[in-house]
Amino acid sequence: MLAVCTLDTDNHFFNFAYAITCGEKIEEYFWFLEMVAQCLECLKLVIMSDKHLTILPVVAQVFGKEYHSYCLRYLTKNFLKEAAKHGIRKEATKQIMKEMFYRVAYAPTAGEYNVALD
Repeated sequence: MLAVCTLDTDNHFFNFAYAITCGEKIEEYFWFLEMVAQCLECLKLVIMSDKHLTILPVVAQVFGKEYHSYCLRYLTKNFLKEAAKHGIRKEATKQIMKEMFYRVAYAPTAGEYNVALD
């Protein structure tokens, strides 16, 4: 199932479009995103996904690669998984790393991003 959601005026999720497909195939993603693009015409949007490799080239082809972002939840999960490979397994330490990661991810300016990164 492929779905497009947006936020309504009360900041609640609103299902905009969905489709039942035969699988996670390039052709299925392309068809679905083409239909979404036709419905939205010239409105700007951002496609947020996990790091699924099939969807990346399709989003770039239909909307342009600048209109794709990764879900912070998945990035955080992968970040902590990588940290565990380096011996960071205590829950308190993982929580501190998660907070540091969020400071970088939510930095609104380049200056604040660089400070958080340091």
